[in-house]
Amino acid sequence: MEEIMNKSTLTVLLLIMSFACTAEEETRESFDFLIEENCEFQEIGSLDKDSCKLAVLNSEIKKSYLTNGRKKELSLAQLETLVLKLSMKNYSMLLIEKYISEEKPCKAQNIVSSMLDEGPAYLYAQGVFYNEGICVELSHEMAYSYFEKASRKGHLDAAYNVAFMAYFGRGVEQKVQLAAALLATLSAFNYEKALKFVDFLIDSGYADRNNFSAAVESRKPVYELLKQRKSRVILAGDELKKFMAENSISKPAPFDSLQAPIVKDNNLSSNK
Repeated sequence: MEEIMNKSTLTVLLLIMSFACTAEEETRESFDFLIEENCEFQEIGSLDKDSCKLAVLNSEIKKSYLTNGRKKELSLAQLETLVLKLSMKNYSMLLIEKYISEEKPCKAQNIVSSMLDEGPAYLYAQGVFYNEGICVELSHEMAYSYFEKASRKGHLDAAYNVAFMAYFGRGVEQKVQLAAALLATLSAFNYEKALKFVDFLIDSGYADRNNFSAAVESRKPVYELLKQRKSRVILAGDELKKFMAENSISKPAPFDSLQAPIVKDNNLSSNK
């Protein structure tokens, strides 16, 4: 069973981040120069968002660090300056990634908690923290709540966790048909974790391959029509939001052969 889950919680969290970082000491001088050019302050301790031209600074940072064919790193101190001192929330995911990579998960969790209104990635991350009891009291109910909210905003990993938890009745009352419909919807976009999970259920005798394949194929033509104007991931997110809003799929028919789960095991994790 563990083979269909992510290898570690930290790996899962790293996957939700917006940018990647690679250490480069040479970036410090250019960062300091950009701060000096776009902020008025006596000393770094007095730096705050009111002393800087944030829009210009943000534009210059992106130009310097995220262009020219490769991504440079903003150091932990630089990211803390941007997020904590200047309230530039668009760099918060970079800071979260940095905290995690330096094994400071509680600092990452604090940032996630303060940014929940920012979108599905933050909701999903908070769900992971509650699902694993990382720097918060473990609560599958809270985890499911956050995953469900992120799903409504089109987050695919969150939707998979909703399906997994609904199937096993973990953190929510058991909803086998909801799990089935979500798994078929995700699988229509070749979402790997959903495909592997269903393969496991089919091999274990808890789902019918023909029925599942028919449900997946019946969803694909609708999505194929829009692929030229949207990427697969964005399109999947749009369809997921529609599904979560309606909480049902009337057309095409849902994947309806999924049986009750093998076992309700609270030790299982959708994030491992």
